[in-house]
Amino acid sequence: MLVVSLFCPVPTGSFGARSSGDVPVQYRTTSGNDVGLRVWNIGTFGTNLANRSPSLEYPLGTGMEHLVRAGIWVGALSPTGDRLVSTGAIDGMVGSFDPSAISEFTQADVITERSTLPNSRYYDPQAESEQDFCTAFTDTIVGNRPYHRPLGIKVIETTTLFSIHPLDGVIFASYKIVNTNPDEPLRDVYLGMYAELASGWKNGHMEWPPTGWFRCKDIAFVDSLHLATEHHYTLDNGNCPSWGGFMLLATRPVPVDSLTISFNWWDWSLGPATDSLRYEMMRNGEVDRTGGVEAPDGDPVTLLSLGPFHTLAADDTLSVVFAWLGGEPSVDPPRSAEQDIVYRAVAARLYNDHPTPIWIESLDASVIDDVVVLRWFVPADVIHPAFDVYRDDGDGWRRINEQAITGSDAGFEYRDPDVIPGAHYEYAIAPSGDRESAGRYGPIPIDVPAVESVAMHVEPNPVTSRATVVFTLMRPAEVRFSVHDVAGREVRGIDLGRLGAGVHKHVWDGRDNAGRKVPSGIYHCVAVYGGSGRVARPVVVLR
Repeated sequence: MLVVSLFCPVPTGSFGARSSGDVPVQYRTTSGNDVGLRVWNIGTFGTNLANRSPSLEYPLGTGMEHLVRAGIWVGALSPTGDRLVSTGAIDGMVGSFDPSAISEFTQADVITERSTLPNSRYYDPQAESEQDFCTAFTDTIVGNRPYHRPLGIKVIETTTLFSIHPLDGVIFASYKIVNTNPDEPLRDVYLGMYAELASGWKNGHMEWPPTGWFRCKDIAFVDSLHLATEHHYTLDNGNCPSWGGFMLLATRPVPVDSLTISFNWWDWSLGPATDSLRYEMMRNGEVDRTGGVEAPDGDPVTLLSLGPFHTLAADDTLSVVFAWLGGEPSVDPPRSAEQDIVYRAVAARLYNDHPTPIWIESLDASVIDDVVVLRWFVPADVIHPAFDVYRDDGDGWRRINEQAITGSDAGFEYRDPDVIPGAHYEYAIAPSGDRESAGRYGPIPIDVPAVESVAMHVEPNPVTSRATVVFTLMRPAEVRFSVHDVAGREVRGIDLGRLGAGVHKHVWDGRDNAGRKVPSGIYHCVAVYGGSGRVARPVVVLR
């Protein structure tokens, strides 16, 4: 990796304006949780290792760094059929930060900070989180990049964060892409996030930039979570045990599941150099293999992209949400850094799908003696609120508890005896007094069996090789065990026959019906008993 030094960001967090009136190029660094992410108003993340300030530092304050540079990509076909891509970051030299060399976007607004915290100097009732950074940029000003052909878009960016566990290791980055061309629709639009992730311990390197971090990147991609991760393949001689990464969470108006996802990586400086090549990479639909092929033989740079959004008419808007994450090993609970970043990725997805001001670590439903038992937990460092329980039995949601439910360090529990054997129900919980369905955590479905009842859990979870499914039958029953992927497809199934009442264990070897190891991702272990009873538990597989 070559190193040049042109200039470094000034301490005030801004540069002179770049062909955009009086709006300067600005940066801010997140500080509201355990992730220190450098955010720019030109579609870029990171410091480019121009100095030792946080780029994607996790945990913040430890000197463990994970990012060189990153930025959003927007690609589309112009009205004349040309393939155009505007980029917030591309391959480049480290050790400086020249906005015109990093990004093809131009600042359209300063960075505004907002907060939901009443005691914050940035308190704003319109804030979305404990620390919002809001800005906008456009690709319509060519400036000193005459070869760049703009799409004619404006991008509104908002980063948000929370300090409660496990979201304290996550930064959300949401975008609204607006077609500002008055009469020219864009066709086959693709969105992407480019990132050169690189990990190391800043305090252990006298030289800067630390060239020893390159060709040491061990990357991975969890397809079911759309999660890209990276760590130093020697953990920087053990000094940087944490991991960094980013993930795709959601799109609108077209949902993610209806789009083609691509994950590509290439050796630094060998990536797509023209708009045409970049657009083709964004739309190739490939998921590049990562296991054992990067460090120390390669120096990978990554791109996670999706599309197509078939038409973006004048003044129309597309939305996409990404997240930046960190993971670290822990003793209690026992987790590796890999398991921790996956855990936080699952948390980020759950929060994005069901936003609520109180983080619920788990919500579990089971049937015991023909009574539905709900149990849930909040982190130990969160003040225990009161909750309400909602149930849908086919006629809509209604609150079923008479008094607010309070808990303790042991968690929360609610028993619903007013159920009919053989019936299907869905449950959700919400902080007491929250009447908005968007603030509920759930739904979690459960079938009340006509005859038998069962409780089940999976250990260990996450699992790297094999898992033991432990279930308790209250009465004898015929049992079938199966494993399903996130799309609901059965990947493994076995009839266990008629089992007696009591505790039973079944070992799943992490393989499908053909004997192949299933890839990393989220699965559901399912037990069907008595013909109509069904209980499922999620399990995370890490390879």
